[in-house]
Amino acid sequence: MPFVVTAALAGALPRAPEGEFAMRCSDTIQVRLSKAEKQALARHAVARGITISKLVRDAVKTELGQPIPVTGGEALAVVALRRYINVLEEQLGAARTDEQRRAVKVGLAAARRQASEMLG
Repeated sequence: MPFVVTAALAGALPRAPEGEFAMRCSDTIQVRLSKAEKQALARHAVARGITISKLVRDAVKTELGQPIPVTGGEALAVVALRRYINVLEEQLGAARTDEQRRAVKVGLAAARRQASEMLG
């Protein structure tokens, strides 16, 4: 049986007070999954380098429209990507030929792909 967060359940979920981490919450939810579903979750979590619990918490936050805080490594990657995009924008403004503009647009397309991968 798949895990689905309904509006009724969303209203019943406890929220951590502002500034506190959700990990301090002592409430638990049990989810019944098939073995194949749990294995798929485990593979996905391992691929992202996180626990199954974090994966499920992030999925619930996404469903509820709540922001998912980034980790230190993710924050550094976002900063590096922003800097790269800023450089590309400067290069686009300074480009004098169509060939230079095309080269910058290729870089922007790569940055978009990287951003999409980071966001999942």
